[in-house]
Amino acid sequence: MEPAPITFVYPFNGQCALNFDYDGKEYRVCWAGDWRRPPDLSRFPHTTNFNVRELPHSEDEKEVWASSKVIAYGADSHVREFLDPCDFPLCKIAIDHRQRQLLQKEFDILCHLSSCGAPVVHTCTEPLLDENGMFGFKMQRLQNIEYRNLAVLKIELEEAIKQVHGAGIIHGDISPSNILQNSHGRITLIDFGRAGVLGEHVSQEHMRFREQHFENYTKTMDYEKMEQTIGMTP
Repeated sequence: MEPAPITFVYPFNGQCALNFDYDGKEYRVCWAGDWRRPPDLSRFPHTTNFNVRELPHSEDEKEVWASSKVIAYGADSHVREFLDPCDFPLCKIAIDHRQRQLLQKEFDILCHLSSCGAPVVHTCTEPLLDENGMFGFKMQRLQNIEYRNLAVLKIELEEAIKQVHGAGIIHGDISPSNILQNSHGRITLIDFGRAGVLGEHVSQEHMRFREQHFENYTKTMDYEKMEQTIGMTP
C-alpha cells in the first residue's frame, strides 16, 4: 500500500502542503521550498523525515474511508471506490468546509437534473452525512469514451447538453474527462462541480470563467467548450 494524494499542493502556514490517504486515513504533509518537489512518501509510515500529521475524521467519515480507496482527485473533491460490490460503487468526497459546500450544491444540481431525465451520472438519493452535514455522495460507475470517437458523437453530445440547459442548468466544464458512457452506450455527463443556474452570476469560487469573459452562466459557455473538445479530437 502506498500513500495516495487527494489534493493538489496548496499553501499552509507559510509552507507547501498536500493531503494524502494512507490505509483509509487522511494525512497532511508540509514542507518548505519548491512546491513542485514534495517529500518522497513512498516509504511512509516507516520514515518521518518530514512534517506529517494525521487529520481527524468523524465516525461516519471513518467508516467510508476504511471501506474504500482513492481513484482520482481534483481541486474541489476526490473520488473513492468501495472495496465491496454495491449498487453505487463510487463516491465523491469532501475534506473541508469549502469542499462540503461545493459538493452539496453539485448534489442538489444532479438530483434536479436526474428528476428532469437529463443524461447525467446517477447518484444515490441518500447523501453521505455526519454531524456537520453532507461530506459526499455515492454514484454509479460509467465507461470512458475513446477520445477519437467524440467527434462522431457530436450530435448526441449536443443533445445531452441541450437537455441539461432545458432543465435550467449550465455545466460549466465540458471536457473529454467529463463525457462518459453508461452501460447502454449513451453519453452521460459528470462532474457538475462548476455548474450553475442559467443566468446566475458566476461566483467568486468559479472565477476561472471570468478569464473567458463570462460574468453569468450562459449556454454559450458550454457550447464553446463543446466545440473546443470536439476540435481536439484527431
